[in-house]
Amino acid sequence: MTSVAKCGRLSLTVLGALTLLLTCQAPALADTTCGSGGYDSYAPAPPNTSPSIICSLGNLVFGNFGFHSTASGGASLPTPGSVSVTTVNTPGDEGLSFNLGLTAASDQSQEVIIQFEVSGANGALVEGLSTFFTGSESGTGFNNSAFTFCTQSFSTGCDFTFVVPQNPVRFDIAPQNMLFITAEFLADGGTNGTATTSGFTTQFPNLGGTTPVFEPGCLVLLCTGLLGMAGALGKKKALK
Repeated sequence: MTSVAKCGRLSLTVLGALTLLLTCQAPALADTTCGSGGYDSYAPAPPNTSPSIICSLGNLVFGNFGFHSTASGGASLPTPGSVSVTTVNTPGDEGLSFNLGLTAASDQSQEVIIQFEVSGANGALVEGLSTFFTGSESGTGFNNSAFTFCTQSFSTGCDFTFVVPQNPVRFDIAPQNMLFITAEFLADGGTNGTATTSGFTTQFPNLGGTTPVFEPGCLVLLCTGLLGMAGALGKKKALK
């Protein structure tokens, strides 16, 4: 084998090892930063048929956004475009604030369900969540809410469901790589009243995020590639 061929073979070995190093890191950060604006810019599915956007805040990645809504008594049907999102960028406690704008008069109601998943990137783990909502009531009007977080999917590994308070409350949990969030809010005017649900905010205290994490299988492949590179270097040295 010529020196040029040996050099080319060695270069390919080095390139393969570097490729494994760069591609096996998981999970990776999202391609875009979560932004403030209309919830329709997050392309929630449903109602969209294609997957929603995936975005990041700090060491957290948000995705799998969804949206459902109902209305009765002549109240307008909420849409993703009628809901706005503001990002919370507190380092180590990032989150999202949703302006729902629900308003119900007598014999009217508006309901919104928002879903999304949040995961840690580059070794970060979610160690809890904090949430609260803002709203008002008069007469027979009332607000109702249900907040569920799960560790496996939107319907499995669910720890519990609770009513969202108007004062911030924090729940500490065993550190998780991923949480699935379902938040449901109802504004109902009753027979002679009004209700408004302005919005809710959810933040996710998180730890770590400074050390890249590699999949075990990728580590095996990477080590194999490095051993091959070392062998090629040894052969080249012996042939001199």
